[in-house]
Amino acid sequence: METYYQTSSPSPILFLLGSLLLFLIINYKLRRPADGAAAAKQGKAASPSLPPGPWKLPLIGNLHQVIISGSLPHHFFRDAAAKFGDIFHLRLGQVSAVIVTSPAAAAQVFKVHEPSLLTRPFCLAVDVLTPTGLFATNYGAYWRQMRRICAAELLSPRRVQSLSWAREQTAWEMVDSISSSAKKTNPVNLSEMIFAVTNNTTSLAAFGRKCGDSEEFVRLLKRAVVLSGGFELPDLFPTLKFLRWKGLSWARAELERIKLKFDMILGEIIEEHKIKKSKNFTKEEDLVDVLLKIQEDGNLDVQITTRDIKSIILIMLIVLVKVKISQDMLGAGSDTSSTTLEWAMSELLKNPEAMTKAQSEVREALRSKPTGHRVNESDIKGLTYLTLVVKETLRLHPPAPLVPKEATEDFVINNDEKGEFFIPKGAKTVVNVWAIGRDARYWLEPERFLPERFLDGCVNYTGGNFEYIPFGGGRRMCPAIPFAVANIEVPLAMLLYHFDWKLGDGRNPEEVDMIESFGASVRRKNDLILLPIIHES
Repeated sequence: METYYQTSSPSPILFLLGSLLLFLIINYKLRRPADGAAAAKQGKAASPSLPPGPWKLPLIGNLHQVIISGSLPHHFFRDAAAKFGDIFHLRLGQVSAVIVTSPAAAAQVFKVHEPSLLTRPFCLAVDVLTPTGLFATNYGAYWRQMRRICAAELLSPRRVQSLSWAREQTAWEMVDSISSSAKKTNPVNLSEMIFAVTNNTTSLAAFGRKCGDSEEFVRLLKRAVVLSGGFELPDLFPTLKFLRWKGLSWARAELERIKLKFDMILGEIIEEHKIKKSKNFTKEEDLVDVLLKIQEDGNLDVQITTRDIKSIILIMLIVLVKVKISQDMLGAGSDTSSTTLEWAMSELLKNPEAMTKAQSEVREALRSKPTGHRVNESDIKGLTYLTLVVKETLRLHPPAPLVPKEATEDFVINNDEKGEFFIPKGAKTVVNVWAIGRDARYWLEPERFLPERFLDGCVNYTGGNFEYIPFGGGRRMCPAIPFAVANIEVPLAMLLYHFDWKLGDGRNPEEVDMIESFGASVRRKNDLILLPIIHES
């Protein structure tokens, strides 16, 4: 571990901490009206007030309660909603946060008041890694242009279909690796394999080849995701710009090192593509080729730079590998693909009846195929139960459990139970997607893994059903749903078709641990270690 400060006496550290505390006290006194007085300014006696919430301490607000609870943020927010209502207020450091935990309130965020909530709150990791990317960019001409490029050029159904070769190739490699372990009766770390598959698929789709130093690249991606959770000190005290200094913020220092390495890797890839293009080298067109072509054509309202291209590709990798389906470019989660696939296998193991149904469907669909047949994308079209498994996994384990937005103006939000609440400009509005998906008011047996609940097809993840929004909603909803879902279904079908699965040490399926780890996405805390058994077709 690197050391940034060395001293033989505690005096400099005490002086620094004392200065920081004094600064925070002064800053708190100057800015205190932003929480309560702002609401009072809107009217005298009868005007809407801030939503209710737990008591707050000076300077840190409710941070101590989040920490002391020992719960992950989305769990803590759900518990608080049970006490204070579907819309409640917290102060996390300097951040005035309004937490939304019902479909009706989410509809107001994503639909009714969306024009007032199109800005993303400050996040140190996003600011450092992708300052010109869709995550960091506020709604406007540039954002609309980049969103249009992503939807029409990078993530269109035609483009997604054209990349089936990448999904199949990486999934086949995973099957070969697992088969090798199965023949030796060795357990496999399925979490690592799933992450590698998603990373390799996205790398092939983005720049036509796997990353050279894949282990280092994956390590950097994972670390970037952990630092993107929005709970670093600079995220919680955004007006205290000095907290973002590299000398004071270990997170910024680490992010700068990660960015430098990413810049080198992506810069080499872009130059490699330019050289191949100049030599008329023909190959399958990847996303870097598409972006370079758009840049060269120049028929844009706002021209894109090489820096923009790097940001777009990096967002793809973080979002699709997580790698989190956030609500921007690829939207609600890149961890989406790897995280959702990992949770799907966990839930199927824990629920043997669902596992049997899923395996039977895939194997029956391929019953007429010759021995040794490699599953491809066309084989799994129309597999109903497989689709239901993915939908149910996304309900219980949305890759981005919390969707943050920032108010660009004051507005009033309606709560059917408790009337109207005032939301001040600058407040961070957070939709607890995870809690909404597990609310017993809208879901029968919400904690149970039951893919059949989606059989009627009335609820889907396109953003129109606010009780089910794993990819977010509104204009900043994920445009990469087809890409993300394909990255889940293809390898999942292969895992179900080629292998039976057991836990090691003679444990029962019900003993699969489901402990979460929080970051920009919610992954399993512990890797999924399983014993594969080759299925003889």
